[in-house]
Amino acid sequence: MTMTTATPTQDIAATVNAKTICLSIEFKRFGNSKQASMADVTVDADKALLRLSKTLLVSEELTAIARLDSGVSRWMRTKAGFSALFKGGVWIIPVAQVEEIIAELKAKLHERNILIDVAVNAYALRTAETSQRLGVVHNDNDYPTQDRFRASFHMEWSLLTFDTPAKLKAISPALFEAEKAKAALKLQSVAEECQQALRAGMLTLISNLTDRLTPDTDGRPKQFQKATVEALDEFLSTFSLRNVTDDSELDLLVQQARDVIHGVDAKTLRADTLVRQSVLDGFNRIADALTPLVTVRPDRLISFDDEV
Repeated sequence: MTMTTATPTQDIAATVNAKTICLSIEFKRFGNSKQASMADVTVDADKALLRLSKTLLVSEELTAIARLDSGVSRWMRTKAGFSALFKGGVWIIPVAQVEEIIAELKAKLHERNILIDVAVNAYALRTAETSQRLGVVHNDNDYPTQDRFRASFHMEWSLLTFDTPAKLKAISPALFEAEKAKAALKLQSVAEECQQALRAGMLTLISNLTDRLTPDTDGRPKQFQKATVEALDEFLSTFSLRNVTDDSELDLLVQQARDVIHGVDAKTLRADTLVRQSVLDGFNRIADALTPLVTVRPDRLISFDDEV
């Protein structure tokens, strides 16, 4: 009888599969640019070689919506931590934080809908203002009705998994097994990337703080923002939720970092030289231990096109 033993990578993959879920977020906004006709434009050049793009609406209301969407993506990076791995707005998030994240997305959707109402109410005015500025390249057909303008905005999310659809097995057992194997390989890759992303994230936070705690070449202390300390505190406090690979090596270093920074805030670091040096020494030791654990890999995207 042949015994098979799971490899460490397979163990990590199984842990990630149990502790995480994928969240897909889709934003849509009014397409605010369009190719303009060169027919009425006079230039001293061959028009066949030129392309003219025009902005349809100069609208602070549209800018506000785009800013909110960008803010949601930035917030997701603080929660997921693995956004760089994915394309198409797909994030891998800890199961333990799903309810918190969905609640925040619902709040942002409500805020976004208010901004959309403002943009819709200003639509006629912004259309008239921008049309006048466009002059000869203005085209009434570029502007939808107010209802269609409102319908061009969209935000929704859905939860995805790595599981192979069971109904595929009834269609073709061979195809089911092939897709199952492909999903397993992808999951192993995701697991390795998740582990590295969390390690690299901690190293970046510690490096940022130690850089600010290290005196200038003339021996004078550097200025640093309270947010530098708060970002590390937030990482350490939420690590147990985000440690979806059960990374024991990183967990040990996180415990050490908590001990180093315990009871210390930005004000103390600025005012107390001895505390500042103690924290700097402690984090330098942690950085030395953490650096070999971080594997530098070429940036790449994991596609979920098949699943979606």
